[in-house]
Order: sequence, then structure tokens, then C-alpha cells
Amino acid sequence: MPDSRKPRDPSEKERFEMLLEDVQGKLQLLTEGQEDLRQRMEGGFRELRSEMNQRFSIVEQAIRENSQAIEGHSRVIEELRQTTEGNRQAIQRLTERFEEHATAHAT
Repeated sequence: MPDSRKPRDPSEKERFEMLLEDVQGKLQLLTEGQEDLRQRMEGGFRELRSEMNQRFSIVEQAIRENSQAIEGHSRVIEELRQTTEGNRQAIQRLTERFEEHATAHAT
């Protein structure tokens, strides 16, 4: 049985090889572009991470300082509360003594 397929003519083969080379070149450019993009993104992420770490350090320091200030203020508030309570009791005693003294001299 004779082969009904025609052998490819050289011009068709050459066109196919040129097309293949073109596709390979474009694929190579795409690969290089993706690698460049990956490297730039990694650099950007490193830079962003570094900047965020610096900012977080500042925020963490501010939180520590504010926490210490709050603790100090809490101690002062507690001292003032105790002083106020002591003053309230002293005023109560003075009021009672005044009333006793006023009652004793009113009769």
C-alpha cells in the first residue's frame, strides 16, 4: 500500500523550525521576565518587612513607655485615694467633735 502522506517540503520544515525558535525565544524572555519580577518582589518584600519591623519597634517602645507611665499614674491615683479616704475620715471625726462641742455648749 503506497504511503499517501506527502513528505514535508523543506520550506514547511524551515518555517516550523523558525516558528519553534521564535516560541523558544519568547519563552526565554518570559522566563527571564518572571525571574526579574520575582527578584524585584522579593526585594520589595524585604524592604517592606524591614520598614515594618522598624515601625513596630517604635510602637512597641511607645507601648512600653505608656505602660510604665500608666503604672506610675495608677500608684499616684491609689495614693491619692488613700489620702482622700484618710481626709474623709479626719473630716468625719472633726465634724463629730464639732457637733459634740456645739451640743455641749448649746445647753
